[in-house]
Amino acid sequence: MYGSQPDNKIVTKHAMDSEGRLWLINERAGVRIIEPQSLSCTDSFSFGDRGLIRGDYTQVSYGGKNHMFFESLNGIVIYNYKKQRSLLL
Repeated sequence: MYGSQPDNKIVTKHAMDSEGRLWLINERAGVRIIEPQSLSCTDSFSFGDRGLIRGDYTQVSYGGKNHMFFESLNGIVIYNYKKQRSLLL
């Protein structure tokens, strides 16, 4: 799933978005978005790209239409993936 990283080093968290896609986060690799019907990766990006605030995220969860919540030691980030903007609470 994350290229050449050893399996025992990967800590992955996941959540579904409003469109039914699976979001996977990994502390080193960033975000991967999987289309569950085809099991293909439809998108991937690093933390700090596409309007997502750079951070050490420990969890991802559904945040409502077009939004995902990212939890970190600094707080919760609300990410609007359609507008590619984020807000730290």
